[in-house]
Amino acid sequence: MEIRAHLCFALLSICFCQSITMDALAADTQPAKSNSSNNTANLKAVDIQPTNTNTSNDTASKDDLNAQKELFQLQLDAKKELLQKDIEAQSKRIDSFEKRIDDQTSRISDIGSGIDRFGLLISLLGISITVVIVLVGFLGYRTAKADAKQTAEEVASKWFEDNHKSLNSRMEELESRATQASKKIDDHEDIVTQKSNEFNATVKASEKKLNDQMEILQRQLSQPSTRKELEEQPFRDNSAIEQKAEQLKQLPETEYKFNDWNTRAFAAYSEGEYEAAIFYWDKAISSSDIQPQNQAQIIFNKGVTLTRLNRHEEAIAIYDLIITKFGASTDLNLRELVAISMFSKGARLNQLNLNEEAIAVYDAVTTEFGTADELNLSELFANAMFNKGVTLGQLNRSEEAIAAYEAVISKFSSAVELNLRELVARAMINKGVTLARLSRNEEAVAAYETVITKFGTAEELSFREKVANAMANKGIALTQQNRNEEAIAAFEAIITKFGTAEELNLREPVANTMVNKGVTLDKLNRNEEAIAAYDAVIIKFGTAEELNLREPVAKAMNNKGVTLGKLNRNEEAIATYDIAITQFGTAEELSLREQVAQAINNKGFSLLCKAKANWENVHLAKELLISANNTCNLAILKKSGNGIAHGNLAYITWLQGDAVAAEQHFKTALAAATNGGESLYKATLTDFEIHPIAPDQGFRELVEKLWAEYQRSQHS
Repeated sequence: MEIRAHLCFALLSICFCQSITMDALAADTQPAKSNSSNNTANLKAVDIQPTNTNTSNDTASKDDLNAQKELFQLQLDAKKELLQKDIEAQSKRIDSFEKRIDDQTSRISDIGSGIDRFGLLISLLGISITVVIVLVGFLGYRTAKADAKQTAEEVASKWFEDNHKSLNSRMEELESRATQASKKIDDHEDIVTQKSNEFNATVKASEKKLNDQMEILQRQLSQPSTRKELEEQPFRDNSAIEQKAEQLKQLPETEYKFNDWNTRAFAAYSEGEYEAAIFYWDKAISSSDIQPQNQAQIIFNKGVTLTRLNRHEEAIAIYDLIITKFGASTDLNLRELVAISMFSKGARLNQLNLNEEAIAVYDAVTTEFGTADELNLSELFANAMFNKGVTLGQLNRSEEAIAAYEAVISKFSSAVELNLRELVARAMINKGVTLARLSRNEEAVAAYETVITKFGTAEELSFREKVANAMANKGIALTQQNRNEEAIAAFEAIITKFGTAEELNLREPVANTMVNKGVTLDKLNRNEEAIAAYDAVIIKFGTAEELNLREPVAKAMNNKGVTLGKLNRNEEAIATYDIAITQFGTAEELSLREQVAQAINNKGFSLLCKAKANWENVHLAKELLISANNTCNLAILKKSGNGIAHGNLAYITWLQGDAVAAEQHFKTALAAATNGGESLYKATLTDFEIHPIAPDQGFRELVEKLWAEYQRSQHS
């Protein structure tokens, strides 16, 4: 029974050891599987994903790509670290299992000691069983440890086997994206470079345009010009200056430098804001960064701007400042500025009617710079001599004026520079005009012919204008010599040469020449040809809007009416005057208002002539005289100082039976500044020849009496 009891105990012990061994194996194997599963989960949890990039963004940068790569490397390192930790955890579990085996071994030893009390056989059997149990436990431990390591390796191997394709695919995708991103970055760099180059080119072009426009405007300011010539200077494109000025308005003026103030000044000047331009140039002059060479130019610009504002005394003070401050300089640019300042001072003195002082200034320019070789200084010398000639002419010192013009002609007649050649042509024309004023018409014609010969083939508009003016003046000089046929030929030459020109400065002399041709034909009593000449003016320029062309049209209408009156075609004459009155009656220009007044007066005279022609029809004659009286009074209202209008009214009131009014009107007519005196007296005598009637004799006697009184009053 004891043996059976020991055997039962031994069997129970074996079962207990096996149970412990199985528990150990189960305890060790199960965590290993769980950890493998966790490893797999962890690895999946850190699947490589591209960094948060916007694949639709075409402007990916290389920095973004580098950040992606760094993040991927961090994720991979993290996975390796997690796997290493799992392996270390497995090792710790195996160490714990070994400890538990040792504990079981100790317990089995205790059981073996108890079995020794049952006998040797049982002891031997117990020992054998114990050895078997120990061997089994040790083999279980070895097997569990190997299985755990193998399981971990298999799980890791399997994960890499299952995921290496996905990893490779994602790596390839990332490399592809990186390549695309790199290409896009390169493309973007090319675009940025291209845009940058285009922007730089645009900036340079804008800066060049700005500088060019400022240089042109500066040259325009520095030209030796009168105020009238300044005002007539053509419009230039200053858009770049204005655009830069608008940009500068966005900056605080406390940050302005010299160039900024100067740009604002040019912009204001180009827009006609002269007060503002002066303000900005004052700011430019006081700028801390202004260069010495710019200072004199800016001061001069201020002087020109003051001239624009008719502040001539202030402008002269500016020019004197430049002359005093920089007059001794040997720098060419400053010498030129001093010379132009001297010339400009003379021009301002002219505008103040200080002509003697102006001549002294022009003489100073010619003395100071007469021997200079530089082109700009030579031009200033020539302009000073020319202006001296003009000023002498205004003082009726005609011989000296002619000498000044001849000085310009002789010194620069062989010049090839455009400005000097133009000045020579102007001097020749002015010389001719001055000679004609002295009634030296032969010499005047010769002067005009010199212009025509020297510049007749020139293609530049400025020379064509001067040639046209010379030809027109030649024709007028010929009429003053009663060389009317030659004059008509000269007028026709102008019409032929320039009749189809579209430039206003050429159309104007053509229109005036056509009128003068009609006047000359009138003088030759070629009345029908004269009327045809006037009609040609009206047809060609009748719809023109330019004042310089409307004036010749109005003159042509008036002259045509007069010629029709000479032919006793009073109805046509009155109709012609009515057209002129209707077409120009609302004009505000003085020259056109005078032509309208003349047309009204001429209409009144035509009504007078018509009344004389119908004198026997008392009722009609009376109505015509009333209409004539009203018309002449209207003409006087339009222009009260016209002697002809007062003379016509005197004649009308005489025929109406009012001798007192007639005498008073004729006295006023003789005293008139315009068309009074002898010219009125002679014109009135010719009026008696038109449809003579009995009352003419009494009016003639009144005219002779009043004319004699007028002469006595002029000699007393």
